[in-house]
Amino acid sequence: MRILVDVDDVLADMLIVFEQHLSAMRVEIKPPHERPGTFELESEYGITTAMKKAVFRCIDISTLPAFPDAIDFIYSVTRRHEVYFVTSYIEGIPLWKHHREKWLREHFQSLSTRVVHTKHKHLISGDVLIDDCLRNVFGWLQEHPTGTAFVPPKSWNRYIHREGGDIHKRIIRTNSWADIEQEIERLSHEGR
Repeated sequence: MRILVDVDDVLADMLIVFEQHLSAMRVEIKPPHERPGTFELESEYGITTAMKKAVFRCIDISTLPAFPDAIDFIYSVTRRHEVYFVTSYIEGIPLWKHHREKWLREHFQSLSTRVVHTKHKHLISGDVLIDDCLRNVFGWLQEHPTGTAFVPPKSWNRYIHREGGDIHKRIIRTNSWADIEQEIERLSHEGR
Protein backbone atom coordinates (compact mmCIF):
# COMPACT_ATOMS: atom_id res chain seq x y z
CA MET A 1 0.00 0.00 0.00
CA ARG A 2 1.07 3.59 -0.56
CA ILE A 3 0.70 5.70 2.58
CA LEU A 4 0.83 9.50 2.42
CA VAL A 5 1.66 11.29 5.67
CA ASP A 6 1.38 15.00 6.43
CA VAL A 7 4.13 16.48 8.60
CA ASP A 8 2.95 19.59 10.50
CA ASP A 9 0.74 18.69 13.46
CA VAL A 10 0.78 15.02 12.41
CA LEU A 11 4.43 14.02 12.81
CA ALA A 12 5.86 17.35 14.00
CA ASP A 13 4.29 19.44 16.76
CA MET A 14 3.91 22.77 14.98
CA LEU A 15 1.09 24.04 17.19
CA ILE A 16 3.02 24.04 20.45
CA VAL A 17 5.84 26.10 18.91
CA PHE A 18 3.36 28.41 17.16
CA GLU A 19 1.52 29.01 20.43
CA GLN A 20 4.81 29.79 22.19
CA HIS A 21 5.54 32.48 19.60
CA LEU A 22 2.01 33.89 19.91
CA SER A 23 2.44 34.02 23.68
CA ALA A 24 5.72 35.90 23.27
CA MET A 25 3.80 38.38 21.08
CA ARG A 26 1.35 38.75 23.99
CA VAL A 27 -1.51 37.18 22.02
CA GLU A 28 -3.97 35.54 24.43
CA ILE A 29 -4.34 31.84 23.68
CA LYS A 30 -7.71 30.25 24.35
CA PRO A 31 -7.86 26.80 25.91
CA PRO A 32 -8.72 24.07 23.34
CA HIS A 33 -12.31 23.62 24.58
CA GLU A 34 -13.02 27.35 23.94
CA ARG A 35 -11.68 27.36 20.38
CA PRO A 36 -13.85 27.27 17.28
CA GLY A 37 -14.07 24.05 15.34
CA THR A 38 -11.66 25.20 12.65
CA PHE A 39 -8.12 26.40 13.05
CA GLU A 40 -8.56 29.82 11.59
CA LEU A 41 -5.84 31.90 13.17
CA GLU A 42 -7.60 35.17 12.48
CA SER A 43 -10.79 34.18 14.35
CA GLU A 44 -9.20 31.87 16.89
CA TYR A 45 -6.47 34.25 18.03
CA GLY A 46 -7.55 37.56 16.52
CA ILE A 47 -4.33 37.95 14.58
CA THR A 48 -3.89 39.23 11.07
CA THR A 49 -2.37 37.39 8.12
CA ALA A 50 0.67 39.65 8.41
CA MET A 51 1.12 38.65 12.07
CA LYS A 52 0.73 34.99 11.12
CA LYS A 53 3.47 35.26 8.50
CA ALA A 54 5.68 37.10 11.00
CA VAL A 55 5.34 34.17 13.40
CA PHE A 56 6.07 31.64 10.65
CA ARG A 57 9.19 33.60 9.69
CA CYS A 58 10.42 33.21 13.30
CA ILE A 59 9.86 29.46 13.47
CA ASP A 60 12.68 27.22 12.34
CA ILE A 61 10.57 24.19 11.48
CA SER A 62 13.67 22.01 11.36
CA THR A 63 13.68 22.16 15.17
CA LEU A 64 10.06 21.16 15.80
CA PRO A 65 9.54 18.33 18.27
CA ALA A 66 8.23 15.04 16.87
CA PHE A 67 5.07 13.57 18.37
CA PRO A 68 5.64 10.54 20.59
CA ASP A 69 5.63 7.25 18.66
CA ALA A 70 5.38 9.01 15.27
CA ILE A 71 8.92 8.11 14.24
CA ASP A 72 8.56 4.48 15.32
CA PHE A 73 5.27 4.28 13.39
CA ILE A 74 6.91 5.47 10.16
CA TYR A 75 9.80 3.03 10.44
CA SER A 76 7.43 0.19 11.25
CA VAL A 77 5.03 0.69 8.34
CA THR A 78 7.86 1.26 5.83
CA ARG A 79 8.87 -2.37 6.37
CA ARG A 80 5.67 -3.43 4.57
CA HIS A 81 4.41 -0.36 2.69
CA GLU A 82 5.52 2.64 0.64
CA VAL A 83 5.47 5.80 2.74
CA TYR A 84 5.66 9.34 1.34
CA PHE A 85 5.70 12.60 3.25
CA VAL A 86 3.18 14.94 1.60
CA THR A 87 3.47 18.37 3.13
CA SER A 88 2.27 21.89 2.38
CA TYR A 89 4.46 24.94 2.62
CA ILE A 90 3.89 28.53 3.59
CA GLU A 91 4.23 30.91 0.66
CA GLY A 92 6.59 33.80 1.23
CA ILE A 93 8.79 31.88 3.69
CA PRO A 94 11.90 31.22 1.57
CA LEU A 95 13.53 28.56 3.76
CA TRP A 96 10.36 26.58 4.53
CA LYS A 97 11.07 23.66 2.17
CA HIS A 98 14.74 23.56 3.14
CA HIS A 99 13.88 23.44 6.85
CA ARG A 100 11.18 20.80 6.25
CA GLU A 101 13.66 18.57 4.43
CA LYS A 102 16.23 19.10 7.19
CA TRP A 103 13.64 17.98 9.77
CA LEU A 104 12.80 14.90 7.72
CA ARG A 105 16.50 14.00 7.29
CA GLU A 106 17.09 14.35 11.01
CA HIS A 107 14.19 12.09 11.93
CA PHE A 108 13.96 9.69 8.97
CA GLN A 109 17.39 9.65 7.29
CA SER A 110 17.07 7.89 3.90
CA LEU A 111 13.27 8.02 3.96
CA SER A 112 13.49 11.82 3.84
CA THR A 113 13.89 11.71 0.05
CA ARG A 114 10.28 10.57 -0.20
CA VAL A 115 8.82 14.05 0.20
CA VAL A 116 6.32 15.94 -1.93
CA HIS A 117 5.85 19.65 -1.19
CA THR A 118 2.40 20.63 -2.39
CA LYS A 119 -0.75 22.47 -1.41
CA HIS A 120 -2.64 20.10 -3.75
CA LYS A 121 -2.46 16.81 -1.88
CA HIS A 122 -5.48 15.50 -3.77
CA LEU A 123 -3.22 15.12 -6.82
CA ILE A 124 -0.96 12.58 -5.07
CA SER A 125 -1.99 8.95 -5.54
CA GLY A 126 -2.12 6.65 -2.57
CA ASP A 127 -4.21 4.19 -0.60
CA VAL A 128 -4.05 6.00 2.75
CA LEU A 129 -3.73 9.66 3.74
CA ILE A 130 -2.88 10.72 7.30
CA ASP A 131 -3.61 14.45 7.66
CA ASP A 132 -5.05 16.85 10.25
CA CYS A 133 -6.54 19.29 7.72
CA LEU A 134 -10.10 18.39 6.72
CA ARG A 135 -9.85 20.39 3.49
CA ASN A 136 -6.96 18.14 2.43
CA VAL A 137 -8.73 14.99 3.61
CA PHE A 138 -12.01 15.69 1.80
CA GLY A 139 -10.25 16.81 -1.39
CA TRP A 140 -8.03 13.72 -1.39
CA LEU A 141 -10.92 11.32 -0.67
CA GLN A 142 -12.97 12.79 -3.52
CA GLU A 143 -10.10 12.12 -5.94
CA HIS A 144 -9.33 8.66 -4.52
CA PRO A 145 -12.65 6.81 -4.11
CA THR A 146 -11.07 3.67 -2.64
CA GLY A 147 -8.75 5.56 -0.27
CA THR A 148 -8.94 5.78 3.51
CA ALA A 149 -7.97 8.82 5.56
CA PHE A 150 -6.82 8.97 9.16
CA VAL A 151 -7.43 12.25 10.98
CA PRO A 152 -5.64 12.83 14.28
CA PRO A 153 -8.05 14.77 16.50
CA LYS A 154 -7.20 18.47 16.80
CA SER A 155 -9.26 21.45 17.93
CA TRP A 156 -9.52 22.66 14.33
CA ASN A 157 -10.91 19.40 12.93
CA ARG A 158 -13.19 18.17 15.69
CA TYR A 159 -16.35 18.85 13.71
CA ILE A 160 -16.57 16.66 10.65
CA HIS A 161 -19.83 17.48 8.90
CA ARG A 162 -21.89 14.45 7.97
CA GLU A 163 -22.57 15.40 4.39
CA GLY A 164 -20.81 14.10 1.31
CA GLY A 165 -22.03 10.52 1.01
CA ASP A 166 -19.68 7.67 1.74
CA ILE A 167 -16.63 9.91 2.22
CA HIS A 168 -17.23 10.04 5.97
CA LYS A 169 -17.18 6.25 6.13
CA ARG A 170 -13.60 6.38 4.87
CA ILE A 171 -12.37 8.75 7.59
CA ILE A 172 -10.95 7.21 10.75
CA ARG A 173 -10.24 9.50 13.70
CA THR A 174 -7.59 8.33 16.11
CA ASN A 175 -4.60 9.74 17.92
CA SER A 176 -2.98 6.34 18.44
CA TRP A 177 -0.21 5.39 16.03
CA ALA A 178 -0.69 1.75 17.07
CA ASP A 179 -4.38 1.93 16.07
CA ILE A 180 -3.48 3.51 12.72
CA GLU A 181 -0.91 0.81 12.01
CA GLN A 182 -3.35 -1.94 12.96
CA GLU A 183 -6.03 -0.49 10.70
CA ILE A 184 -3.56 -0.12 7.81
CA GLU A 185 -2.65 -3.79 8.17
CA ARG A 186 -6.35 -4.71 8.16
CA LEU A 187 -6.92 -2.70 4.99
CA SER A 188 -3.84 -4.27 3.41
CA HIS A 189 -5.09 -7.80 4.15
CA GLU A 190 -8.46 -6.90 2.62
CA GLY A 191 -6.61 -6.00 -0.56
CA ARG A 192 -7.36 -2.29 -0.60
